[in-house]
Amino acid sequence: VVTYPGQLIIKQSTSVEFNSSLEFGRDVSSDIRVKVIPEIGEVNEGMLSFYVDGAQIGTGNVENGFATVSHVFESCGKFNVTAVYHNSTRFDDSNVTVQAVVKFATRIVSKDFVFNKNDEKVVRYNLTDNEGVELSKDVKISIWNSKGESVNIGDLMSGEYTFNVAFEGDDLYASSQSETHKILI
Repeated sequence: VVTYPGQLIIKQSTSVEFNSSLEFGRDVSSDIRVKVIPEIGEVNEGMLSFYVDGAQIGTGNVENGFATVSHVFESCGKFNVTAVYHNSTRFDDSNVTVQAVVKFATRIVSKDFVFNKNDEKVVRYNLTDNEGVELSKDVKISIWNSKGESVNIGDLMSGEYTFNVAFEGDDLYASSQSETHKILI
């Protein structure tokens, strides 16, 4: 910024907030997404620098108010993740620090499923950690009708449905969910 005597430069203040989950899987490339929020309008300039426990992990240009950086956490635990907004001629610098939790990554693959009019309603799935070791954990099967309304598995009748399988995570393992399937009964 070039200033001349008697010239006053006023920048619009900003705030920064994380726009992605702060639970990550160990040894998995994860996107950390941050939004820069101005007092008025949208931010389409400047940069965000990302830090984990004080060490810079990357930078991203702000476009449509957002910047994203990918990072692989190599160990489990709690980490301070900081995003610093800077390099703008119109907006003030700002930053935020939050705590992220890194757990062992999980993966769910729906193997096969049977939903039919004879009251046979079975979903077979495989929940593993990131190294392919099978886990025995409680999962949630979510089913929606064509209107997007949640349906209990015991209440299925003739029609088209969508479902997926999700593991909500626990103290040691990160959450995950399967791909979404369409079924016709």
